[in-house]
Amino acid sequence: MTQQTAPVKAPPFPGRNLEQPPPMKGADVRTWQAQMGNRGWTITVDGVYGPDSESICREFQQRKNLQVDGIVGSITWKAAWEAPID
Repeated sequence: MTQQTAPVKAPPFPGRNLEQPPPMKGADVRTWQAQMGNRGWTITVDGVYGPDSESICREFQQRKNLQVDGIVGSITWKAAWEAPID
């Protein structure tokens, strides 16, 4: 997979926060995981938001100076596509 080199416009927020426990499942989780993989993170794109996804979310939030809570809410979702890539 080729790493994304420039920010792109985020797709619409799915309308629910991605968080765990319990692990959340769905196409929205898979979309976020795939985008994090496109940005260069090592993440399994399985559509399950579990401990590994939360850990990557927390590290991403910290790097982007977002609230570090491990929850993919609307701000973290948008940043996954639109924040500068470092």
